[in-house]
Amino acid sequence: MLYERYPEAQLANGGFNERAPIGETNPAFGRLEELTGRAFKVIYDDANPNRLVREEQVDPSELTGMPRDGLSGAGAVEMILDGLLP
Repeated sequence: MLYERYPEAQLANGGFNERAPIGETNPAFGRLEELTGRAFKVIYDDANPNRLVREEQVDPSELTGMPRDGLSGAGAVEMILDGLLP
């Protein structure tokens, strides 16, 4: 799945027949704890997105450009998608 979206990950690992090491090519997500102000970089397993591979505390400025880590219920997803419509 990762290689379909990020073919450069295959090349970075030396070819199309090798699997890139976890964490080097998996996209990172960012999470900010509003109560404490702590920020985390979160990486999930590409083969099983429910499996957390690594989580590390980072400076909040590093979250810029990262997709948000978190879950939304059906109602929240509907509101987000409605906001994207023209």
